Amino acid sequence: AHPDVVVLAAGVSSTAVTSRADFVRERLMVAENIERCRRHGRRLVFFSTASSGLYGAPECTGAEDGPAIPRSPYAEHKLALENLLVASDVDYLVARLSHLVGAHQRGHQLVPALIAQLATGRIQIRSGTRRDLLEVRDMVRITDALLRRGVSREVVNVASGVPVPIEVIVDYLELRLGLSAERDYVSASDKIGRAHV
Repeated sequence: AHPDVVVLAAGVSSTAVTSRADFVRERLMVAENIERCRRHGRRLVFFSTASSGLYGAPECTGAEDGPAIPRSPYAEHKLALENLLVASDVDYLVARLSHLVGAHQRGHQLVPALIAQLATGRIQIRSGTRRDLLEVRDMVRITDALLRRGVSREVVNVASGVPVPIEVIVDYLELRLGLSAERDYVSASDKIGRAHV
């Protein structure tokens, strides 16, 4: 539907990544695609993050036009890539994505990580954590609508707008999967070993 658009849905996808090599590899990929789009007059859609690593500082409102204050190497990296696009002369759309859910996700992503923990019979949960979940097909429809409306040279959050308590997500998964797990609660400031939930 959009032959003049390149959608870049590749690169670092785990908020736990701190590898400089992974970050450099993605930066080179983004820079190469910026150059290709410039040469061929195409718009580049870049999927970034709307994670708490980007919006988790107390002064952040979570709005695209408000402050984004990275609190993790991953968020810092994604914001730097956004800035690379903003500074370029290509037409672009940056979509800051919430937690996507859908088929064929990698094990480090939220729902597969939760399911893996539930299967062990024990799960760690950060008290007070909420996650905004968005089905991949809805993300595709939203991106399509933004492109059809000609949204250009902007950064937009693509999310459901409803942050769900992590306990409710775990309850739902237990119900759907017929599993029950012992819950270990940790404070939001504690490190969690198995998954970022």
